[in-house]
Amino acid sequence: MSSVLIVLRIAGIIFAVEGLIMLVPMALPPALDAVAPRSEWLLAALDAIVLVMLSSPLVHLWVIRPYVLARAATESGLRESERRLNEAQRIAHIGSWELDLRVNILTWSDEIYRMFEIDPARFGASYEAFLDAIHPSDRDMVDKAYKSSLANRTPYDITHRLRMPDGRIKWVHERCETDFDADGKPLASRGTVQDVTERILAEAAMRENEKSLNQAQRVAKLAHWKWCFTARRLTSWSGEFPAIFGIAGEDVDPTNEGQYHLVHPDDRENLATVYEAATPERPHFDVQYRIVRNDGEVRHVREMAEPEIDREGRVVANFGIIQDVTKQVQAEEALRKKERILQERVSDLEAAHRKLKDQESVLISLTTRLEAARDSAEAASRAKSEFLASMSHELRTPLNAIIGFSEIMSGEMFGPLGRPAYKDYAEDILHSGTHLLRIVNDILDVSKAEAGMLNLADDVVDLGQVVEDCLRLVRARAEQKTVAIETDLPDAPLRVSGDRLRLKQILLNLLSNAVKFTPAGSVRVTLRAAEAQGVILQVADTGIGVAERDLARVMEPFTQVESSLSRSHEGTGLGLPLSRVLVELHGGELSLDSVLGEGTVATVRLPAGRWVKAEDAA
Repeated sequence: MSSVLIVLRIAGIIFAVEGLIMLVPMALPPALDAVAPRSEWLLAALDAIVLVMLSSPLVHLWVIRPYVLARAATESGLRESERRLNEAQRIAHIGSWELDLRVNILTWSDEIYRMFEIDPARFGASYEAFLDAIHPSDRDMVDKAYKSSLANRTPYDITHRLRMPDGRIKWVHERCETDFDADGKPLASRGTVQDVTERILAEAAMRENEKSLNQAQRVAKLAHWKWCFTARRLTSWSGEFPAIFGIAGEDVDPTNEGQYHLVHPDDRENLATVYEAATPERPHFDVQYRIVRNDGEVRHVREMAEPEIDREGRVVANFGIIQDVTKQVQAEEALRKKERILQERVSDLEAAHRKLKDQESVLISLTTRLEAARDSAEAASRAKSEFLASMSHELRTPLNAIIGFSEIMSGEMFGPLGRPAYKDYAEDILHSGTHLLRIVNDILDVSKAEAGMLNLADDVVDLGQVVEDCLRLVRARAEQKTVAIETDLPDAPLRVSGDRLRLKQILLNLLSNAVKFTPAGSVRVTLRAAEAQGVILQVADTGIGVAERDLARVMEPFTQVESSLSRSHEGTGLGLPLSRVLVELHGGELSLDSVLGEGTVATVRLPAGRWVKAEDAA
């Protein structure tokens, strides 16, 4: 049944009811007016008649049922439209809202609740509740913008932030328009909210990328440009473009001719040829040239271009870059210079190598000769050592006999010799033989040392006792020369591990030299020991001394420093060299400190490992 027919039927029923109502006042008795006003009796009668009519099957069949069916169909269509609208809003991230300013009731679509991430059951549905959902830093801005739109009767349009419960930030764009009454009073605002977070973040990322690109171009001294073939001019360029040429942005001339005055005169013709050859058919080019900036500085730049093609595949423009390559050019020139220098040095080195090759041949020849000479010298040294050892042995046998018999004769062990002169002769023979035997023994020791055949005994030796023994042997001679002997010995025995005979031989040689080369004065013997320095034995004299240039020579075998005093004393020059060898065999060292005319200090240093302490000896 059509809606028009339903309306006509309802209208007929209403007219019938109104007729009945007009009859009711005439049928009421006057006494009932005291109970209630007549109008209320009329309304009650109307309600009764309507109830009777509604309960009638005929009215229900003709009027109510068709009305209900039509309304259900309408509501179903509205719900479908609403569903489609909500789905469209969800897909587009756009929500709609309406604010009834007369009662301050705010109505949101489902998408706004999803966008704001708010539970509809907990939302206050008011303008104040809306403000609470906005980012705190944007609330005042949004409030002022909306109130300004009301005051000025202009559309409301703003982008602001939302802060989610977990701290995330969203961006939304709002628009609305407001209805006003005849007096200009706002009645209701209706608008939309769109989630633009992705767009805002993309724009921020784009700005950051553009900033990074500009910074990279500034650091690299690189700029980009776009040339339109149709307009024959530059249509765009980056901010670094004028900086490369040393001009202000407003001074950029977009034509080729306008840029030529900045190019070095020697490069203009070539650059013009390159530019003229760049056509849509042949857009590519790569050229390097010099520019002259306004301050007169000459810079090197490199410019490259490639085509920009539209959707139809046509070349419409050239996109290019220009870069300041002055430092690269300077570096390349410096590198070429270094390469030239390096090549020269390589040539010099090759010449030196050839010279070294020649010298190597000479050195090989000399080495061969030196090795032969060394072998010959070693053979001679071995022969010498063997000869000295053999000769010393051959000399000892008769010397022992001479010394023995001269000792018997000088002591008149078998009776008087008859004449006193014979006894003097015998004593001279004994003295000379003893001296010769001592020389032979020294020579034999030196020979053994050179041949590596000199071995040491390992005894615990009291060095203080060794000093006393040696002093007894030289004291008589010292007294004859008026040389005072002084000692500085430790109170407790100072023992070392070593060869007693060799240690005594070392000290006796040093004392003999000190007394021998001290015309008058003193000789001082010092003995001490310390963990850091080891055992130190010093013999210091106030004798003739040795010049600094001769200190090394006196340590060589068979060497004596020439002087009137030294030549007046007997000796072979073996005492100090032999003493040094014996000290080194003990792991120590012998050193001399001397001043010519003032005296000499001979120092023997034995390692701390040879110091036998009292607790170790026990």
